[in-house]
Amino acid sequence: MNQILDQILNKISKLKKSTNSNQWTGCCPAHKDKNPSFSIKLTDDGRILLHCFTGCTLSEILNSLGLEMSDLYPKNSDLLGKKPIKNILSPRDILNVISNEILKVLLIAHDMNQSKSISQDSYSSLEKSVSRILNAIDIGGLTHE
Repeated sequence: MNQILDQILNKISKLKKSTNSNQWTGCCPAHKDKNPSFSIKLTDDGRILLHCFTGCTLSEILNSLGLEMSDLYPKNSDLLGKKPIKNILSPRDILNVISNEILKVLLIAHDMNQSKSISQDSYSSLEKSVSRILNAIDIGGLTHE
């Protein structure tokens, strides 16, 4: 297997191999993850795709792993220096992400409805969740008003 991939997999807690032999899930190394929200995939052309479903950026993930963007591409590849190909999520993955964001919004809205004060962190989380939901709607070609 790929040396960089092995390095990544060794740093991921609660690592679980997916039914796809080249895909794993685990806890994101870039934030205090208690439940697996991180996906790792080795593509057929040798690229390593990393994704945090709670919203960590690729830069944050790479920093936490001590890696560079170029480490995710096979050496001597004509892919180096080119813009990365956007990883397309499955409809199931998209629904999971959206449902998690909606759940956050509902929980915070419930607290607000009960006249409970919410922390600045909760308010920031609410703003991020709403933004992610609207972004998913835009990506899906749906309209919102």
